[in-house]
Amino acid sequence: MTPLTFDTGALIALERNRQRMRAIVATARADGLPILVPGACVVEWWRSRTDVREAILKCVVVVHTNDALVRLAGEALAKVPMATPVVPRRSGPGCVRPAPTRGHGR
Repeated sequence: MTPLTFDTGALIALERNRQRMRAIVATARADGLPILVPGACVVEWWRSRTDVREAILKCVVVVHTNDALVRLAGEALAKVPMATPVVPRRSGPGCVRPAPTRGHGR
């Protein structure tokens, strides 16, 4: 079973209640497919807490290590005009694998 990976645009479409995205989520849930969202996408999308945003996050799996940190980063970006996150991103299954450590802890 291959999970779906949503990007920032998908989160925005869900927040705006777009019919196509609602249909995709409904189909994925009916088929038992997990929906992954890279943490960097949450940083780009999250600007403050709303009930709609919380509901969206409940139906996806955010792939990162610290939920509070990515939300805080998104809120900080909202306070700086024209700010965007500068983060390396990869879509697909590679985004869930931790980077190998080299020379650390030896």
